[in-house]
This record gives sequence, C-alpha cells and structure tokens, in this order.
Amino acid sequence: EFVGWTVVLVYIGAVIILFLIGIMITRAPLGTNAELSHPAPVKVPAALLSAVLFVVTTWAVGDAFGGAVIEAGREPTRTAEIAEVMFQRFVVPFEVVSFVLLTALIGGIAIARKDEPGGTR
Repeated sequence: EFVGWTVVLVYIGAVIILFLIGIMITRAPLGTNAELSHPAPVKVPAALLSAVLFVVTTWAVGDAFGGAVIEAGREPTRTAEIAEVMFQRFVVPFEVVSFVLLTALIGGIAIARKDEPGGTR
C-alpha cells in the first residue's frame, strides 16, 4: 500500500508540473476550436472504450486489493524493507503503473501541442 501511494503521489505531482510546463511552452490555444472537434462516429467508440477500460481497471484494483487487511500494532518498517518488497515482490505492478502514467503524460503533451503551418512542429 505504501508503495502504491508513493508512486501515485510522486507521479501526480510530476505529471501536473509537466503538463503545465508543456502547455505553457507549446502555447496551446484557449477556447473551442473547430479543428479540434471530432465527429460523433469517432466520439462514441472512444467513449465506449474509455468506459470499458475504467471498468476493467476498477475490477483489477478491487480484485488485487479488495481483501487487504491492515494489521494493527506492527512495528514501523524500515526503508530497506520497503525497497526490498517494492523491487522484488511488486516490481511488475510498479513498472506497469510507471508506464501507464508516462503514457498519459506523453499523450497529454501531444494533445497540447499546436501544429505550425506546413505540417511541422
């Protein structure tokens, strides 16, 4: 649980700052723009895919951590123990979360960038 919250908090802070910097550097247009709007045949499958991904992710998290019990009265853990658990037992979930958050960051920056005349960036 500690590892999960640590990853989430660190990446949330980093992603927010990088989004702000990315948007400021790219000078993204404000307001609505007809060029950014997609027709309904594109929006409907995207919304359905988003809903399916949300349900699958919610189920996976609930299945993985739904029955977790926090033990009361345990001794405080050392950082070495946390690192050992994180990089031996939970290395794959840690890397998957890192990859998903990195993908979201790259997607956000790609969306925020503005094309220049001539098709170059």
